Order: sequence, then structure tokens, then C-alpha cells
Amino acid sequence: MAINDQFCYPTYYEDVGNEKKLEINKQIEDNYLSTIDWNIIDPYFPNLTQQQKLFHNNITNLINHFHLSELKSFVLSSAREYLDHCGWSYDGVKIEDSWSSFGTKNHVVRPHTHGYALENNQISGSYYVNSIDHPAGDGGRLHLSAPYEPKTENVFPFGDKCPSNWAYNCPPGRIILFPAWMTHWVSPIYIDNYIRIAIAFNITATNSRNGKER
Repeated sequence: MAINDQFCYPTYYEDVGNEKKLEINKQIEDNYLSTIDWNIIDPYFPNLTQQQKLFHNNITNLINHFHLSELKSFVLSSAREYLDHCGWSYDGVKIEDSWSSFGTKNHVVRPHTHGYALENNQISGSYYVNSIDHPAGDGGRLHLSAPYEPKTENVFPFGDKCPSNWAYNCPPGRIILFPAWMTHWVSPIYIDNYIRIAIAFNITATNSRNGKER
């Protein structure tokens, strides 16, 4: 018997080392989180992220705006490793846009994509600043959907080798990257007195040889 398991779509994750995590997170705290006035923002209101957007509605690239160079370096090196693994040719890699995402109890992020990645935004991802690696996933897991439908128990193939979605735990210091067109969402948070903080982004791999971004 020969099984040809060719139709796979790799995703990427990496846990930064403790020393590097401290450097990245300290810079995020000093340059960005310390600028938030928590006296005028309710951290436990369900749409905390929407509240933040009201104050940062003119910022399209949070990583650049707040000079988060340690995080930027880690994101770009991870993206290059992911692109190389997938055999994608590129001359340069840049963070197209970035923003913060906050979650508290009962908060969810509904299924969505970041576009079809025809010319830019080939990769989407998140870096987790403050989060709990809860064994039951109560701190909000990142879910990625299988890129083919239908996927139910009544449709072949289905089972452990053909999951309909994959859920990542999101401990502090973890980066997760995936194709920008892939449907993803965050499951509900059930933990009291907890703020899940992530910085999300889109990445473009440029290719100057054909005058386009590829």
C-alpha cells in the first residue's frame, strides 16, 4: 500500500526563549502598553479591542509606530523560516500592517480571513504577550480551519488524520503564522480577571524580479 499525502498546508509556530521573551515583552510594555490610559478604558468590557481602535484609529502598523524592534526582528525571522520551508521565493519580507488584540472573559473572535493573498499579505499571524496556556483552552485558543470543505463526520475522509480544524494554545512568547487566506478564530475565554494580549499582523514577501510582490 502507498499513501500519497501531498495536499497539506503547513502552519508555523515557535516559542521564543525566556531571555528573548523578556526582551520582547519589556519593549512592548515600555513602548506601547504603558501608553494606555486604563482609567478611561474598561479592560473587562467585551469590546476592549474596539475601545483601543478608537484611540489608535490612525495607526496602521502598531509594531512600527511604537518602535517594537525586538518583536519585529522575531516576526520577520520566523516568517523567513516559514517561507523557506514552503519553498516560496522572495527578495524581501515586510510587516504590512499590525495591531493589538485584547480579550477578556466571554470574549470571542469570530471566523474570518485576511484576504486571498494574491499580491500581498501572504502570511498572517499573532504574537502572544499576555496569555494563559490553560489545559482546557479556557484562555482562548487560536483555531485554524482545514482549507477544504465539507469536513463533517459523514463525509470521507474524516478522522484524526483529516481534522476539520486545528487549535493552538497560546502561551506568552509564542508566535503563530499561517496563510492569510486560511479561516481562523479564537474560542471563548472563561477565566476571570484576565486580559489576553496579542499583537497580530500581516506579512508580505516581496519579489522584485518580476516587478511584483509575490
